[in-house]
Amino acid sequence: MVLSHSSDAIACIVLCGGRGTRMGPSEIPKVCFPIDGVPAIVRAIRTYRACRIETIVLVVGAGAHHVIETTGREFPDLLFTFQPEPRGTGDAARVGFAPLDKMGFSGPIMIAAGDKLVEAEAVDTLKTEFYRSGADCAFLVSRKPKNTDLGRVAVDNSGRVLGIFETSDIRLAKLYHALKRMVARKKTIASQQLRDLCLSTIADPEKLAKRAPALWRLAENHGQISAQAVRAAIPPAAETIDVGGAAMVPEDLEGLCKLCNESFYMFDPSALAEAFRRLTPRPGRSEEYLTDAVNILAHPKRYGIKGEPAVAPVVVASPSSIQGFNTPDQLMAIEQYVSRNRARQKVPLRPAIGLGRASFRPVSEWLHLFRAMPPRFRSMLRGIYGDNPDLLKERARAYVRALQRFARRYGAGRRAVIVRAPGSVNLMGRHVDNRGGYVNLMNVAREIIMIASPRDDDAFALANVDRAAYPDTEFSLKREVSQLDWDDWLSYVQSDRVRRMVLDSKGDWGNYVKAAVLRLQQSFRHVPLRGMNCVVHGNIPPAAGLGASAAMLVAASDACIALNGLSVSPRAFLDLCGEGEWYVSGAGQTRNRVGMKIGGRGEITLVRYLPFNVERSVAFPKNHLLAICHCDIPRRRSRVVAGLKRQQIAAFDLALLLIKDRFPQYAHLLDHLRDLNTIRLGISLRQLYAMLLAVPESAGPDEIRGLLSSAHTDKLDAIFVSHDAPKAYDLRSATIFCAAECARSERFSELVAKEQLDEVGLLMARSHDAERLASLADGKLAPYAWQAGDEYLHSLIADLDSEDPERVLRAQLYMQPGRYGCGAAEIDAMVDLAASVPGVVGAQLSGVGIAGCIMVLVRDDAVDRLKRTLRDEFYRPRRLRADITVCTPIARAGVLGHRVSS
Repeated sequence: MVLSHSSDAIACIVLCGGRGTRMGPSEIPKVCFPIDGVPAIVRAIRTYRACRIETIVLVVGAGAHHVIETTGREFPDLLFTFQPEPRGTGDAARVGFAPLDKMGFSGPIMIAAGDKLVEAEAVDTLKTEFYRSGADCAFLVSRKPKNTDLGRVAVDNSGRVLGIFETSDIRLAKLYHALKRMVARKKTIASQQLRDLCLSTIADPEKLAKRAPALWRLAENHGQISAQAVRAAIPPAAETIDVGGAAMVPEDLEGLCKLCNESFYMFDPSALAEAFRRLTPRPGRSEEYLTDAVNILAHPKRYGIKGEPAVAPVVVASPSSIQGFNTPDQLMAIEQYVSRNRARQKVPLRPAIGLGRASFRPVSEWLHLFRAMPPRFRSMLRGIYGDNPDLLKERARAYVRALQRFARRYGAGRRAVIVRAPGSVNLMGRHVDNRGGYVNLMNVAREIIMIASPRDDDAFALANVDRAAYPDTEFSLKREVSQLDWDDWLSYVQSDRVRRMVLDSKGDWGNYVKAAVLRLQQSFRHVPLRGMNCVVHGNIPPAAGLGASAAMLVAASDACIALNGLSVSPRAFLDLCGEGEWYVSGAGQTRNRVGMKIGGRGEITLVRYLPFNVERSVAFPKNHLLAICHCDIPRRRSRVVAGLKRQQIAAFDLALLLIKDRFPQYAHLLDHLRDLNTIRLGISLRQLYAMLLAVPESAGPDEIRGLLSSAHTDKLDAIFVSHDAPKAYDLRSATIFCAAECARSERFSELVAKEQLDEVGLLMARSHDAERLASLADGKLAPYAWQAGDEYLHSLIADLDSEDPERVLRAQLYMQPGRYGCGAAEIDAMVDLAASVPGVVGAQLSGVGIAGCIMVLVRDDAVDRLKRTLRDEFYRPRRLRADITVCTPIARAGVLGHRVSS
């Protein structure tokens, strides 16, 4: 670029090297964070160009490539200089000044931080006052609240600038001053009192450890600390502040600090060069501060500068015309400011409550409706729950209990929405959704009900009908947002801080609401989400494979969206809830949430994954119900199953690599094990079984490395670090299971639609056989073993070649169980007992094996027989309480009062 040498031209040095650690563990520099969709640094440069500043130097450091890529497309004529080490704003400004000085640039030089939202009004004000005053240095100041972290500007009675001082320096001096007075009167001080005093001064322990290491080491001790030890930890003269060579106590200095420094400067180049020649790091620190360049010019005699350089503070008329951010909540406030301004220029802001009267009523009115059940209201409920009068009465009582709890807790006069999210069960397609398979989802009459009313602040107050199990809790959205990694949600929720928080608050039901709200706020940064008063009532059995936690996330998301007038598409809703679930569980599977938001009443919805697609919906069999039966397996089993799942997923991936290696002609067709089928590959089933013979029955990690080509080394490394590797993977049985379960799950809804329930039951039996450890015969459990040896595959090929209809049917892929192994002997006993009851279509493991439950598809007139059989032959002999949940299909989640499609 060509630099202007006219004295009228202005150059601007923009400091872009800061990482912005308080914004979270992002790799992207803070200046590249978007403000209402536009990176902060791009917004700033646009403003400088609008103010006729053509010469712009960007000082970059760590993450330089991000800054260059972000700005270079729109501004190809920028000059970049590199600060190799983060040695402070003074050093960064010196690095930016060097090329201007070398090229003889003679015009005034602005210096600004790149993480500022600055408007042209503020830039023009600084330019005008710089020229009008004839100052060698002019800088923007504001009259902002005392609790801001902006630096303080001290001015004497004549208006002369005494210096710019960090707020933390003043606070630290006050702490040392207070401690000296305290230990003058006391012989000892409690370590906890010292710790509290320190943290009230600088809230970040890491910063305290750097700024006051000796004192913080004392504060981390336990018990009493001697006055002598405290005095020894206070550096000499630390209770005063150097103001132009004079020592001043912090209280006196604060009386002179009426202005805040906005860190936006304009210098005469010669004066700036003089200041840089004298700029050094402060004692005990490795960084140089740009504010000290101003302080040097404010006290020229002390630093041997001839003449009397003029330093002029320039008060901005509107403090909002220049705003900086260090934390996500500060960035969010700026985004909201920009969004409001943009909206004022175009269209009025949408009201916070975007609901009609049918959905947003006083709680007292809701109570009257559920008690009186007028015809139109009853008709709306029938659209959700069907025509079962007993179910309608039971649900109405549940709503009344939740509303009464809300009225007692928050008041009956508050207007509120009611959202509901049903439990959802996967009838067929276990473990294969993450490998591109199908699931068959149905919503059941177990649900989360949430009564929610808006607040005028950012607080979320949560209460539950079951106060003993779920005590009242509350959180502040602003405080939580301040911890967000604003750039990357998943990096934030996988951070050590969040992992510790989740572990420490295990079982804290408020985390589900917090997760939903935080994810929405991160997505809708320009909208300050309102707080809510909420009451929750639920009857979804936990750990039953019905998605109790997912229902909480869905209900909380629906409530927040409704009360804030947000517009979210169904697909975006599922993604947001899924990412929110990482916050509380570290897993974001969409299976349950898809059913809750998409499935219609009385329907089974077939959903395909990778890519996601809702294939079709079929009616749940008439005169049938679904029973979920618990078998009280010890909770420690959940860890075992979770480990097994990771191992089996690895086996899927390893088997796919082996097949692609051995059959390169099909490699381009095999994205997932789901693709291992005759239609996708264009081969016969006989050929497919012959391909499976090439997959080892089992192999250890080292053996697998030897079997695969070197092209797969990186993939193997990633697979092996994802879990605790076993001595050997059961590769072939896992492959058969995955391919067969995909075939079963795709076929399931078609058989239901054709009312071929005998075949439906057969698919359920084969699917469960993949999980079996035992089988029940003559009242006794015997070990169950399934092997996928060569003999087994050759027998299937022989069956296919036989042309005997029964043998050919038996050899179909969907009839092969394969092996996954998440079951337990108790589950197997329940499945076999249930399957023996006349009127039962089929029974199998429910969920993914952690819950210790089975699902039973049963005719409605056989439900009592099923309950008696399980009670008499399973629960009672084991001295267990019979725990059977009979589920009726109901409508999808949503806001009550909106038209609900059945």
